[in-house]
Amino acid sequence: MNSNRRALRLLLVGLVSVGLLAACGGQEEAPEAPATAEPERSASAPTGAEPPAPAPRADRAERPSSKPPEGAAAQLSRTIELPDYYPSDAPVYPGTEPSSAKRNAAGRIAVVFGTSDSPEQVLEYMVGYLPGAGWEITGQQDLPGGPLLQASQGERLLSVLLSRLDEGKPSEITVIAVGVDP
Repeated sequence: MNSNRRALRLLLVGLVSVGLLAACGGQEEAPEAPATAEPERSASAPTGAEPPAPAPRADRAERPSSKPPEGAAAQLSRTIELPDYYPSDAPVYPGTEPSSAKRNAAGRIAVVFGTSDSPEQVLEYMVGYLPGAGWEITGQQDLPGGPLLQASQGERLLSVLLSRLDEGKPSEITVIAVGVDP
């Protein structure tokens, strides 16, 4: 029963990490710049020629943006160093760096990574990697947000939760939330 509670706690840490990550600035838009007012003409200004008509404004949604994508993808692009307390036998998906890392009072660790690879590609890698690193895969579930992979190593538990964000957009990304006992 104790191991089920620990697995549930690890799952919750992963879900909270993904939830917080998705909630950080995902739907906010920068306020539109105020329209430039026409300078007022003084009564003494010459009125010989009419000023040129302003260029038509493109709809905001149609204008190309030079800004990087905001939301989850932008949050995941901000990377941090892999913490020293992250276990050497815990997985790091190739080509990724963590975007957040937390350690709770009980010592459990949650680290979030992002990749443009699909959840299926990441899951295939994890299923191949974990046994080679001494982890026994104890469960795999398809949750509404994406697949969950669970493993153990003696009393230690590990959970890998995968979730696809911004699906169908240029900023589409797979979130990899790893929860692990030290």
